[in-house]
Amino acid sequence: MCIVEGVHDLYALYYVSELLDISIKAMTYDNFMKNGIESECPARVFVFTDEDYGGRIKQNSIVQKLDSMYSEIRYDTVTGKRILDLLGVKCVEQVKKPLKNAMDGFI
Repeated sequence: MCIVEGVHDLYALYYVSELLDISIKAMTYDNFMKNGIESECPARVFVFTDEDYGGRIKQNSIVQKLDSMYSEIRYDTVTGKRILDLLGVKCVEQVKKPLKNAMDGFI
């Protein structure tokens, strides 16, 4: 499961999942903070937020809630940052274009 900041980030992840022909289960920050994880608890959660002040604040809030309510879940805050760094972008919603360019010729 992946938790992102907002709906534009969610749409970007779904675009990536279609491009790579993989399945991604994701939810927004607001949905997570309001409802928590409503389905079966995943073993691991990727916290994928933007590399800006607002993203770090939301990441910290997500991690605090995971620690307090879902201590059995492992979470990863590093992979999302690595993906953004590799693609040369600062926001999750910006991953679509560089990833599509990287995949050009394969799809």
